[in-house]
Amino acid sequence: MQAAASAPLCNLALYFSPVQEQIVAAGGLAQLAALTSHNHELSLRLNAVWALKNLTAMPSAAAKAAVMTQLPYESLRALLDETTEPSVQVRLAWCCGGLVCELCINVVFGGESSTFCCWIGHD
Repeated sequence: MQAAASAPLCNLALYFSPVQEQIVAAGGLAQLAALTSHNHELSLRLNAVWALKNLTAMPSAAAKAAVMTQLPYESLRALLDETTEPSVQVRLAWCCGGLVCELCINVVFGGESSTFCCWIGHD
């Protein structure tokens, strides 16, 4: 039931959706981040990661910071490392790609720091 109910969030989280900001303002990021855990069934995890992927497509610096507060780099990396389902892995990789900017690609892939330059306003 939860998986079916979470499916529309994938589309509502798209960058051009008029309700994307309301999802974030209502605490949707925290709920989506919580649903990425292995304690949930695959279809629910997939929908949560898909919605996060859509939230991180073309995000502003404020949106990047909001996502990274709820799902820090270390958590994203751990999810990528422990997830064996390709559909979830692909969407997690897209999330990572949407959260980085040119100035912090070396930090992300080098693993030197969990501080993203987008937190300080670089887009």
